Amino acid sequence: MANITITKGSGFFNIYNTYTGQETTTGDYPLNCARFIYYTNTVVIKNIYTDADIVPELAYTAYINGSTGQNFVNAAAFKSYVQQAAFASPCCEKTLSAPILTAGTTGTSNIPLTLSAVPHATQYIIQRANDSNFTSGLTQVYAGSATTFNDTGLPANSTFYYRTQASAQGDGYLNSEWSNAVAATTQESYSHIYNVGAGSGNLTIDGNSATYMDNALIVIAPGVYGTINIQNLNPATRITIRNGNGVVAMDGGNYPGGTTNIYAGLNYSNCSNLLISGSGSADAFGFYIHDNSYRPTSISGTNKNVTLQCFSYKNIGDYPIIIYGSSAVWNGTDASIKNMGLKFLNNQFDNCNGTIQLGGQVTTTQVTDLTKNIEFGFNNWMNCDSGNLVFAGATDAMKIHDNTFNNINATNNNDNGFFLLIGNANYYRNYANSYQGHAIRLWSISFGSTPAECLIYDNINIGSRKYSPFEWQSTEGLNVPAAPNTTYVNIKICNNTAGDLNYEHNSSFGACLVDNYAMPAGSTQEVYNNMLYNTFTSTGINHRIFQFSDSALEAQAVANKNIYYADEVAAGFDEVTLMLSNASPAKNAGLSGHLIDPLDYHKLPFNPASPSIGAVQ
Repeated sequence: MANITITKGSGFFNIYNTYTGQETTTGDYPLNCARFIYYTNTVVIKNIYTDADIVPELAYTAYINGSTGQNFVNAAAFKSYVQQAAFASPCCEKTLSAPILTAGTTGTSNIPLTLSAVPHATQYIIQRANDSNFTSGLTQVYAGSATTFNDTGLPANSTFYYRTQASAQGDGYLNSEWSNAVAATTQESYSHIYNVGAGSGNLTIDGNSATYMDNALIVIAPGVYGTINIQNLNPATRITIRNGNGVVAMDGGNYPGGTTNIYAGLNYSNCSNLLISGSGSADAFGFYIHDNSYRPTSISGTNKNVTLQCFSYKNIGDYPIIIYGSSAVWNGTDASIKNMGLKFLNNQFDNCNGTIQLGGQVTTTQVTDLTKNIEFGFNNWMNCDSGNLVFAGATDAMKIHDNTFNNINATNNNDNGFFLLIGNANYYRNYANSYQGHAIRLWSISFGSTPAECLIYDNINIGSRKYSPFEWQSTEGLNVPAAPNTTYVNIKICNNTAGDLNYEHNSSFGACLVDNYAMPAGSTQEVYNNMLYNTFTSTGINHRIFQFSDSALEAQAVANKNIYYADEVAAGFDEVTLMLSNASPAKNAGLSGHLIDPLDYHKLPFNPASPSIGAVQ
């Protein structure tokens, strides 16, 4: 029987195989590129990168030479030894690949799930949540070895989000990262269906004038309307309003009869648990509001958990959406907030030359008309020249994600932003091309005594005429000292890609990654793994990460792997596919250890041990 001689060196180990008294060197292997696989009668050493056997099927009788020499009577003893930190470090273990999760055809109360098998995995975990960030209603629904699972007992017409993770439970492997997030919606099942509207004229849907059952569907007949008003709908669960078999249009410029109607649009007031959703393809939205010189969607009163989705706004001369305030003073409780949990999803804004106004104000004595948990997701802004696209004067915990911006502010030269916010928000997975202004101007403040964390990550900004994509500054002078008090925020900006900034070479105010104004004492700002290329700053130092910083802050930014490249070619970044090439110097070159939860990225592949620089692919 062969003997294995293993000698631990400085950062490597030697393996010698002894046959009939003759010792033959098998090889030297760095500790950080190998792992051990143990079988009953064999020890196999495998390469962590190729998973190929380095030394196959060596007998387990082994001893360690030198002063640390030790004899082993069985494989278990040998395994116990090499797993000690003194011999094998955690980097010798290999991370499992993440499974690929898919959802099948849903029922009214169930969602079937299938995941791809992962080599060496012994168990799979599936989690379910009510939102794509897995922060609401997070629960584990499955743990086992099967690759199929049927999640049952769910409410009808409801959307859930799932992710899965593979585990090897030892054997030299680490758990995989969480998989791609999958959204699935149970089929419709309504308590009652109400058909309303005549296809023309004005329409009012009023919960005080008619009874609409909880979990009901209200179908609006297709046609061209003047104004649609929805009010006083407050079901315990939800009411859905949808267009019928055709588009519901509100035409402000060509209303039947040849007259203009500046009030053409859809408004809602005093509603809760309401879904207003168009049913159409990406190019044929169910609700179409166009050629209106005024304000086509107004929101008033108290509204909570209302979603407006699949609407198309085109040729709007004033605010496309406005929340009319009532000077409601925030007293530190959610009960004093008039508008909370409002969502604007999968909408299109084309040639809208007014700003979406959410209202609100912060002074040194009070906060009025505070909004909370507002969400803008999967919307598309195009051909808009309004300066700011969305303004909120007092907003808490806003989410802005998966939106696209193209040809914005072609002639507008003001210092503006897609989103100008006083408050706190997360801004992630957004894409902008051919524009002017900041993507987000965050005038930061937290509502309450606990600092909020503002996350800006995984965004791509290409081709700005002037200004940096991100701006932060403090509203410390507006902090409300009395109860309910306000305080600072903490900011984390990572894995963003920005290039071709200030391509007109405006010298009055240039562009880099962040226009960073002073933040109050105690506030933290972490900036890392961001890619920047081809920028023109007002200082003439084009590789700077920050607009306003001293040499120490800039040096720290470089140390945190915020990298400047001359152009997209040098960065190995394709501006069409938005992907890094395999030879990109940014590939797997980022800083680890300070990452936002990889779940938030949700795009694969993602390697938390060695993330790439720039937006996640």
